[in-house]
Amino acid sequence: MESLRELAVVSDRVLLSFLVNQLDQEGIDAVVFDDHTSAALGFAVDGLGIRVCVAEADYDRARWVLTEVAPDVASEHGPNGDGRRRGGW
Repeated sequence: MESLRELAVVSDRVLLSFLVNQLDQEGIDAVVFDDHTSAALGFAVDGLGIRVCVAEADYDRARWVLTEVAPDVASEHGPNGDGRRRGGW
């Protein structure tokens, strides 16, 4: 199995659906983690979100899609797409 890389952490289900759809249109498979956990807790835990991951080979193209779809989420996820979360989100 190819290694995955975290693309973004989102808390908005509409944005999640839109992002995954846009990635799919570009031929990029996205894997969503923590969807059920966040739904059960209703985002009651600070910092909990839904993680969107892509294959390492698709990361650069996926990052471009993320920047086009949600530039604010892309900028929060590190200026170099390093996957490091900033404090407070």
